[in-house]
Amino acid sequence: MMQTYEFDDAVLSPERFRFHVLRPLSVKKHRRALVEKQNGVCPLCEGERGALDNRAHVDHIIPVKWFADNLKLPLTEAYVRCHALDNLRAVHPKCNSDRNRKGESPN
Repeated sequence: MMQTYEFDDAVLSPERFRFHVLRPLSVKKHRRALVEKQNGVCPLCEGERGALDNRAHVDHIIPVKWFADNLKLPLTEAYVRCHALDNLRAVHPKCNSDRNRKGESPN
């Protein structure tokens, strides 16, 4: 018999639960294909920092947090859309950290 659990929203809100469910997928396996697809150009700096290499980060265009906070979207659909290749891009580590620090919202 499968055991089920109830969650206390005061301890772990639905948004935080969804964030933790959505976050773990390793998208690094797509890095090489994304770099090739983008011809080695970082879309955030448009190549000003040079060509992308094997240190490139894989960035979610629409952030994981957006999918976690969107409670109207079923969790399975949020997971699939969040990690779809058309929502991923290769970026320089510095460009990614700058974007995250600024807290840029999705396009």
